[in-house]
Amino acid sequence: MIDYEFRILSKTIENIIKNKIGSEKKLLKSIPAGIFKKDYLLSGNKKYLNHAKKLTTLLVRGLPINNKKLYYEQELNFDQNLNILRKENRKIKIKKLIQTPNPENIKFKEFENFLNKSIENNSGFELNSAWLDLSFIDKSFYPYFEYYNHKKATVALELDYFFRKNIDTICNFLMVLKKYPNINFLLPHLGCGVFLHWEKVLDLTDSLPKLLCSSPKSLHWLEVFKISKFKKIPIVYASDHPLNGNTSIQIYNKFTNYLKKN
Repeated sequence: MIDYEFRILSKTIENIIKNKIGSEKKLLKSIPAGIFKKDYLLSGNKKYLNHAKKLTTLLVRGLPINNKKLYYEQELNFDQNLNILRKENRKIKIKKLIQTPNPENIKFKEFENFLNKSIENNSGFELNSAWLDLSFIDKSFYPYFEYYNHKKATVALELDYFFRKNIDTICNFLMVLKKYPNINFLLPHLGCGVFLHWEKVLDLTDSLPKLLCSSPKSLHWLEVFKISKFKKIPIVYASDHPLNGNTSIQIYNKFTNYLKKN
């Protein structure tokens, strides 16, 4: 069993929080400073991973960062954090996703050069454009999507709900899917309701998105996937540990119970 969304909170993230670096407004609002108290992360990881006995693999990533220097600092030092995690959990395989940078600060050619030097341990990418104060349909992301499409890459893409004042919604995701059908998308929060339009998804791609159960508030949606019409939609486990209000174990329990009943 794979946890498709596991976060590594590096020293870079800790420094951003402690120094309240202004370029990372969304990060500062979303990450509680108390998470970096002595041994909090270490003990939380142990508690979660010791409980989640069925896990064999973690798909890990950091967080979106706007500042160019801090972005590279996080990504280039990532393996050091992975080594710490591996020492604590030798039996679990670890695969990493690289954050898509803010294209206004890091142009694609520079990003591509970076990838050529660090690609060997990479299993895909994440794009959370809202944390970069952009939309994923901004034309500055086009070279990134074209690269991901050419490589048939795995990309975790953060969508948003239709009722928020945001354009990163299902309609625009379907536009992206049509243009880049070879990307293997991972969609947190069960795709924010994209399963209601699954026939359209089937028309657009053979690389079906996987819907991640990483939001505690979306867990009741699992009942929908017991209905025969929705049973073939690929739902996978994701905790977003430790950024879920200490609900990783709750998410794990509910999802494993869902698997038992299906």
